Amino acid sequence: MSDDGRIIRLETEMGHVRAEIQGLKGSVEDVRTELHAFRADVAKEFGSVRTEMAKELGSVRADMERQSGSLRAEMEKQSGALRTEMATQFGTLKTSMERYMRLIITAGLGIVATLITMFATVVHALKWF
Repeated sequence: MSDDGRIIRLETEMGHVRAEIQGLKGSVEDVRTELHAFRADVAKEFGSVRTEMAKELGSVRADMERQSGSLRAEMEKQSGALRTEMATQFGTLKTSMERYMRLIITAGLGIVATLITMFATVVHALKWF
């Protein structure tokens, strides 16, 4: 009987081991199911984060384009004002140069006329000698 008792005891313990193995299999399946659910949640969250980042990036890009457009318009406006001012200054400079050129030509002609008159006077004076 002692062998029969051992066999019965071994079969009982093996039944407990089998039950524990079945319980572990169930636990492993539960963990596997939870892991798949976790992966799905993580993928969903990453997708929503990606979408949110894309939206924010688009908003930042639109703001930058709007600001660069207003900056470009302001620079063109100031550039136009600078061109106008430079054209005015060059016009004034040209007028001043023309005025001084006429003055120099008039003075030069006056000096030439004076020199001719002096030369004619000297030649006339030398005729008397």
